[in-house]
Amino acid sequence: DVFIDGKMLSEPYLNQDDFRLADLTARCNIVNYSPRIIGHDQVFVMGDNRAHSGDSRGPLGPVSYDNIVGRAFVIIWPSAHWKWL
Repeated sequence: DVFIDGKMLSEPYLNQDDFRLADLTARCNIVNYSPRIIGHDQVFVMGDNRAHSGDSRGPLGPVSYDNIVGRAFVIIWPSAHWKWL
């Protein structure tokens, strides 16, 4: 589960079958991720495919705004939520 300022983030788009603890431990080398304070000039990145990819939970850590190139401009999946941003 993801918490932002103490409130659990609703993530209905995630496939919960991908988040079995044994599988996450093997793929991401993450057993228990403790709370982190992210700087005002940083973002903590995780994707909806986070059970199979590297992100801010691993060695990448928080990403500085100075290292972000581009922006999201469309949601294409799930198709029922397709829209321009």
